[in-house]
Amino acid sequence: EPTHIPTPVPTPSPTSLPTFEPTHIPTPVPTPVPTILPTPVPTSLPTPVPTFVPTPVPTPVPTPLPTPLPTALPTSVPTLQPTPLPTPLPTPLPTAQPTPLPTSQPTPLPTSLPTPLPTYQPTHAPTPVPTPLPTAQPTFEPTHIPTQLPTAQPTPLPTSKPTHLPTPLPTQQPSIEDSLVPSPLPTYQPTPLPTYEPTYYPTHTPTPLPTSQPTSLPTYVPTHLPTPQPTPLPTIGYTQSPTIQPAPLPTSTSVLLFCVPSPLPTPLPSPLPSSVPIPKPSSKPSHIPIPLPTILPTITPVPSNSFRPTHRPTHDPTNRPSHAPTRTPSHTPTHRPSKVDAPSHTPSHTPTHTPTHFPTPRPSRIPTHIPTRIPSHTPTRMPLHSPTRSVGGNPTFGPSSYPTPYTTPSPTITSPPTVYDPDRTFWPTMAPSALPTIYEFRCTTDADGNYDPSQYLALAHPLIAVSGGSARFMTNTQSANNDGTFTRKVGLFSGATPGTSFSFTAYLGGSSIGGSGGTGSTNSEQASSIISFVKSSLVYYDKTAVQVAYQVADRQGRNKVTTSSLTIQLVLTTGSLSATSTCGTPSTSTGVGSCTTTISSSWFSTSSTVDVAIAINVAYSGVTVATTTSSLVLSNQPTFTSLSSAGMYANVPRYPLIGSDTYTVDIYANTAGQDLSIWVLAVTYDTSVLTYSSTSTSSSYISAVITTGTGTLSLSTSGRGDGVSSSDVTGSDIEVLTITFKVQSSATVGTYTNALSFVVTQMVNQYSLPFAADAIGQINDARGGAETQAQVIVYEYSYVGIFAYTTLNELVNTALIDGTTVSTSISTLGVDDSSSTSNTAISTSSLYCYTSSTLALDVSSSCTVSVTNSHEVGLNRGVVFVTYGTFSAEVIFRVWYPTSIVVNALNEELNLIMPSTLVNTSMTDTLNAYNDNCGLRYQETVLTAYANYSYGGNTTTFVDVTDLATFISSDETVASVGSDGFTLSGISSGSTTVSVSLPSFVTFQNSIDVTVNYRNYSQVESLTVVVYTSASWTSSVGSVDLTAHGSPVVTLAHELSAEGETAHVVVYADYDDGTYEDVTDEVSLESLDASLSINADNNVEVEVGAFSVCNPVIFATWDVCGVTLGTGTGVVMLDMPEPSAVVLSSSTSKITKSGDMASNSPFNIATSLTLSVTVYYVDGSSKSFTSDSRTSFSIYDSNSETLLSLSNNVATVLSSATIDSSTKATLFVSFPGTFSLNATVSVNLVEFTSLTLTTTPYPTVSGYSGNMLTLSKIACSGVYQQLEAQASGSLSDGTSSSSSSFYGSVTYSLTNNTAGASLNSRIIVPTQAGTFSLTASYGGMTQSL
Repeated sequence: EPTHIPTPVPTPSPTSLPTFEPTHIPTPVPTPVPTILPTPVPTSLPTPVPTFVPTPVPTPVPTPLPTPLPTALPTSVPTLQPTPLPTPLPTPLPTAQPTPLPTSQPTPLPTSLPTPLPTYQPTHAPTPVPTPLPTAQPTFEPTHIPTQLPTAQPTPLPTSKPTHLPTPLPTQQPSIEDSLVPSPLPTYQPTPLPTYEPTYYPTHTPTPLPTSQPTSLPTYVPTHLPTPQPTPLPTIGYTQSPTIQPAPLPTSTSVLLFCVPSPLPTPLPSPLPSSVPIPKPSSKPSHIPIPLPTILPTITPVPSNSFRPTHRPTHDPTNRPSHAPTRTPSHTPTHRPSKVDAPSHTPSHTPTHTPTHFPTPRPSRIPTHIPTRIPSHTPTRMPLHSPTRSVGGNPTFGPSSYPTPYTTPSPTITSPPTVYDPDRTFWPTMAPSALPTIYEFRCTTDADGNYDPSQYLALAHPLIAVSGGSARFMTNTQSANNDGTFTRKVGLFSGATPGTSFSFTAYLGGSSIGGSGGTGSTNSEQASSIISFVKSSLVYYDKTAVQVAYQVADRQGRNKVTTSSLTIQLVLTTGSLSATSTCGTPSTSTGVGSCTTTISSSWFSTSSTVDVAIAINVAYSGVTVATTTSSLVLSNQPTFTSLSSAGMYANVPRYPLIGSDTYTVDIYANTAGQDLSIWVLAVTYDTSVLTYSSTSTSSSYISAVITTGTGTLSLSTSGRGDGVSSSDVTGSDIEVLTITFKVQSSATVGTYTNALSFVVTQMVNQYSLPFAADAIGQINDARGGAETQAQVIVYEYSYVGIFAYTTLNELVNTALIDGTTVSTSISTLGVDDSSSTSNTAISTSSLYCYTSSTLALDVSSSCTVSVTNSHEVGLNRGVVFVTYGTFSAEVIFRVWYPTSIVVNALNEELNLIMPSTLVNTSMTDTLNAYNDNCGLRYQETVLTAYANYSYGGNTTTFVDVTDLATFISSDETVASVGSDGFTLSGISSGSTTVSVSLPSFVTFQNSIDVTVNYRNYSQVESLTVVVYTSASWTSSVGSVDLTAHGSPVVTLAHELSAEGETAHVVVYADYDDGTYEDVTDEVSLESLDASLSINADNNVEVEVGAFSVCNPVIFATWDVCGVTLGTGTGVVMLDMPEPSAVVLSSSTSKITKSGDMASNSPFNIATSLTLSVTVYYVDGSSKSFTSDSRTSFSIYDSNSETLLSLSNNVATVLSSATIDSSTKATLFVSFPGTFSLNATVSVNLVEFTSLTLTTTPYPTVSGYSGNMLTLSKIACSGVYQQLEAQASGSLSDGTSSSSSSFYGSVTYSLTNNTAGASLNSRIIVPTQAGTFSLTASYGGMTQSL
C-alpha cells in the first residue's frame, strides 16, 4: 500500500523520548515478535507465514482536498508538562543515560540476540490460517520509526519476499505534498499484533522506513498486513497523564489552541532549516530548537489500583514542550525503536525531543475583544481535527479526556468518541484558568446606539421591602425582564384602613437604593349596607325641616366606603304625595352622613297629624345597593281667630324649644281701615324662661324707641318711614316689628303657659288721631284660637340612636410571630332628636363593649379590640357589640390568622468554601490558612419565613413575614443567625434545625434542617460583579382594591458620562452548587482601567481625563483568611461625550492698573480679572474647566504680553503698560494633551486721563451754563453771591463722569484768597471784594480756576 502520509518523526534519544501518538501505517515488512516473558509460549514455527500476491494498484495521486491536519501556530502551542507517574518497574526512570535502553547484552527486554521464542520465517505460500501470535500488553509509547511518509514513488504491495520491498525513502529533497485523505482502495485485515491509531503530522523530511534487511533489534511497526481474523486488542482505559497547567495566554490576539483543517498542507519549518535533509532521525536532540512542540501526551496502560490519575492541571502554567522525558509506567517491556544512526548536528526538519522555548506573555485579567481560547476551569473533551485509522481502516475521531488538543486513544476506546463539529463557534479551551473566560466581550447598545448595560444589571439581586403603610409581599424579588428591572408581588392590603398609602424601599449590597417609591394606596369598597335615625320624628307646621342621620358600611363592615359614583337619596311619601332629595356625602372616617329636607305646608292637616314614610336609597351609578326605611309624623296645623277690630297679634314658635334656642315674636296689626302711622306697645315676659335679645322694626316705620325693664319692654315709633304711603300701612296684617328672645339655658324642662303677653297702648293715624288704645294683643301659638298669653314648651335633647365605628376592621394577627399586639379602638357617635344639631361623640367610659368571638380577639373595657399571641384562630365575621344606655350598635371585624409558617433557606447545605481552583492553592493549603488565620469559612444563606394567612374557610394568602420573624438555630455551634436577623452562617460541621420563635402551642410551623459540611466543599465558580449608578422606581402599585395584588418595579441604572461621577458595586459569590452569596462587604476592588478608580467608599469613580470605557474592568477579589476564594470582573460603561465647544469668559470687560483712579467710584474699573472656562459636549452637557489641572491659560500674543501678567486664571495690568484709547489684550485657553478645543477672550485696558474743574451758582440757577468766575454783591445787602465747586473726570477710552459721586470725591482748596472766601463742602462764600484761586485735586492731577 502506498505510504504517502507524512509523519512528524521525533529524533529519538535514549533518555528523553517524546510521547508521540502511535501511527497506523501499513508496512510491507513482517516483523519479528518480541519476547514478552521468559516463560514458554506457544510457537508457530511449522506454520507458514501468509504471503501476499501483488495486485496492480494505481499510484495514488496527491489530492488537493483540504487536509484535516492541525494547523499549529508556533506562538500559541501549549507545552506539555509531564506528570510523574508511578512505575511498577524497579528500574529507574528514563534518564540521559543510555543504560535503560536495550543493549546488545542479554536483558529482560528484547535484544538482537536470538531467543528461544518462536520467530517467523517467510514462506513462499500463503496460508489462510492466521498465526496465533502472542498478544502483548502494549504500551503507548510511540514507535520511533516514523511511518506513513510520502515517497517519491508509490510502494508496491508486499510480495512473498520481504527483500523485494522497495525502500520508501526519497533520494532527493522531500517533496511537500497535499495531505493524504483516506484511500478509497480496499484495505487489508490487520495483523494480530497490537495496532496503534496513527495521527498525521506534516513534516518537511520523510524519515526512512526499515529496509528489507531486519535490524538487530526487533522493530515494532504497526502494519496493515492482511490477516484472516483480527486479534482482539487489549482494552486500555483512559489515563490522565500528563496533565497540563494553564498557560497565561496573551489577550491581545486570538489564541487558537486547537487544530483547524487547512486546505493545503501546512509544514512547520525549523527556524534554521537545513539545506540538506536528514534521512534518519538523530539519536540526540538537535542543537537548535524548532517551533513544533510535542503536543500529544502518551496514554499508557494503567494497572488497576496502581494510582489514581489527577484531573487537575499541573503547577507549571504552560502548554509548552516538556523539558524532561515522559515517565511512562509499563507492565511489559517497552517497544524500543530499531537501531538509529548517530546524532546529527545539523538542524533537522523533523520535530525533536528538545522543547522549544517560547516566551510566555503575562496573562491579562481583562477579557479581550477577540475570541480567545483561554483555558476553562475543568478538563474538556476536545474532538480531534485529524482523522486516525481504526482497525477497519476508516478515519475515526478520538476524544481527548484532558485539556489538551487531542490524545492518542488506546486500541479499544472505552469512552464514546466526540465527533468533530466544524460549525461550532467556540471550542472547549485547553486548560483551566483562574479567571472567568469571556470569549468575546461585545459592548451592547440600544437601538439609538447608546450603551445598554441592562443585561449586566440583571445579574443583581436587590431586595424590595415595605417602608411605609400596611402591605405584605407574596413572592421574592424577581427580575422583571432580565434588563435591570426588578419587581415583587405584594398584597394583603386589608390590614390597614381603606385609602391608606404605602411605599417601598429597595436594598442592594446591604444599602438602600432609590429612596422610597413604588407607592400606592388602597381603594375603599362600595357601600353594601346602611342604617339611619330620624332626628326630627315630629315635624311642626312652622318648623318643617326634616333631618335623617345615616351610616353606611361595606360588605366587611368598614365604614370608609368609596364615594365615586355614589348617590344617596331621601324619599318621603305620604299617600299620593312624594318628595325626593339628595343626601350629603358620608364621612370618610365614620361613614356617617345626613339627609335634610323640608316638608311642604300642603302636607299638613288642620284636623290631625300626618304619617310620612322615609326611605334612604344608596346607589352606585344608578344601581341601588342598599336601602333603609323609617317614618315621621307631621303635627296638625293650628288655626287662629282673626281680629275683628283694630289691634295687634303675635306669632310665636309652636314647637318645643331647648335652652338657648331663639324665641321669635312677630307682631302684626289690623288697622281696621285706618293707616297706622304711630304705635306704642308694652310687652311683658317671664324672665325665668326668656331673656330679651333684640328688636327689629318693620321698614314701614321709623325704628322704634325701646325702653327695657325687668320682664318688660316699651316700644314706640314716631312715624312712617321715608317713602311709605298711607296705603302701605293700611290693612289687616301690617308688619310692625319683631322681638327676639332666647330661651334661658337654665330654664327647667316643662310647659310655660304665661311666658309672654303684650298690650297695644296706642295706634295713631296720619292725622295724629288715635284709633285704638290699650288693646290686649292676641297670641298665636301651638294651641290655636286667640290666646292672650304665649305658651313655651322647654325640653331637653335626647338620643334617638348611636353609630359605632373603628378605623380598622380587618386585623392581621402578626402577634403570633413577633409578639406585638395588634389593636384598634371603637368610637361612638350619639344621634339626638334635634334637626338643628350635630351628632355628638360619646365618651368610651360611658360605653360597654363585648364579643362572643374571644378565641380570635379581645375587647377591653375601653372598647379596644386586639389580637395577641394567645389567640388561636382566625375569624371571618366577628361582631363586637357596643351599648350606651338603651342604645346599641355593632362593629364587624375580620381576623387573619397564620395557619402555617414555613421557614426557607436559599441553601440548606452549607459547605466549606474552597477557591475556584486548587491549581495554585491546594485543599491542604486552604485549610491550613483557614485554621491559622480565622477559622474555617463556611457558606452563608439567607433565611425567609412565609405564613399562610386565613380568616376561615378556604381563603388563604401566602405572605412574607421575614421582617416579623425571629429565627433561631437549635445548635448555635453549628450555624448561627447573624445580627441582621436573617443570615445564617455555618460555624462547624454538623446539623441544626432553623425555626421561627413562636408560642409553645403553635404546632403548624415547618422548620428546616440545615447541614454544615466539613468533608464536602463548595467552590467559588466566579464572582459576579454588578456596577450600577442609581436606582429609580419605574412603576408604582397605584390605587388597588383591598383584595387585589400589586407589583412595584425598581430599575437599576448604569450611567457614567462625566469626570467625578461615581458608581456603586455589588458582588456575589457564585458557588458550584448553584447557590450564591452577597460578599460585597468582603471583597477588594481594583480598577483595570486608568479612566476609573476605586474611592474610599469602595465606589467606582470616573477619573479626571477619563476616556470612554465599555469593558469588564472592575476586578473583585474575595480573600478570606489569606485565601483567595474567587475573582470576577464587572462591566463599566463609561460614555464620555466628545467636547464640542469651549467658552472663555472674563469677570470684567475693562481692567486698569492697580492704584489707578479709574478703579475708584464712580468708574469702579477692576484692577484684575478672573477667567472662567466652560466646555460644552455633544450630548448637551457642560462642565466648568476653570480649576481643572488640564486647563492651560496663557496670554495670546506678544502685544498682550506687554500689557498683562497672568497667574493661573487671574490677570493684572503691568505697571509698564502703555494705554491709549483702544488698548486691548487677548487671553487664551487650551487643553494640551486632552482635546484640541481652545478659545480667546479680549479685555479693554483703561486708565484715568483727565480732571476738569467747574463752578456753578449756588443755589443752582436753572439754565445757567459755563463756569461762574465773578461773584457780585446782592443788591445793597452786603452779601455776595456764592458758588459750588464741581469737577468731571475722563478715562482713556472716553468714558467720563461729572456726577456728584465723582466730584464729591475730589479735593478742593482755596489759595491767594483776598476775598475772604470760605470753602465748606464745595460751597464758596466770599465776604469782601477780592480774588481767590480754586484748585481741584484727584489722583495726583490738579486743575485750578
